[in-house]
Amino acid sequence: MKPFNLYVIINIEPNPKHSPAEFAQSIISGGADIIQLRCKGKNTAVFLEQARIIRQITASAGIPLIINDRLDIAQAVGADGVHLGQDDLPIDAARYILGKDCIIGISTHSIQQALTAQSGGADYIAMGPVFHTNSKPDVCAPVGLELIKQYNEKIHIPWLAIGGINRHNLPGLVDSGIRRIAVISAIADADDVTSAARELKQMLSKPHLLSPLGSSNTVELR
Repeated sequence: MKPFNLYVIINIEPNPKHSPAEFAQSIISGGADIIQLRCKGKNTAVFLEQARIIRQITASAGIPLIINDRLDIAQAVGADGVHLGQDDLPIDAARYILGKDCIIGISTHSIQQALTAQSGGADYIAMGPVFHTNSKPDVCAPVGLELIKQYNEKIHIPWLAIGGINRHNLPGLVDSGIRRIAVISAIADADDVTSAARELKQMLSKPHLLSPLGSSNTVELR
């Protein structure tokens, strides 16, 4: 799988600006490398219906689709992988159900959790929330920037920062060694979704912002 920088999460919920399908098409046009579909508080039928639609869009564009939490939905639509939280099914069980080629990502909030996920066979790790976020009210307190150096030194699989990231605070993250981010509101709340995605992607990929500190964060997902 090709390297990635911009990982965009789509929440399935009513949005006056765009449907999930329209949003997916717009962020792909803007340069999203991976899309995660998340459905909190909706019934399974709604999740499955939207996942099928988004899967068709991502497959046509050659963009990986990750399903949040729900292995059954991922399996039903032929998604590329799943993203699991600390209280979800263990990696080995998810791998057994979905197969060795499935991408499995894990949310982590400490270096200990990240090391456990890495040794347990995760394909990528999410670190966060870095900043306060309203996109997921039940998430833990912001981890801050102090973990970035530890992740760069000790984590050797792809990892990304998540939580409250936007065009204003991203330069500081890039200077600290961040090469991958996951975002929701920074793009979903924008008037021009495609332009917002493109701007974040460009900020992550400018050569003059790259530094040796982030070199370990350029590994490809399998």
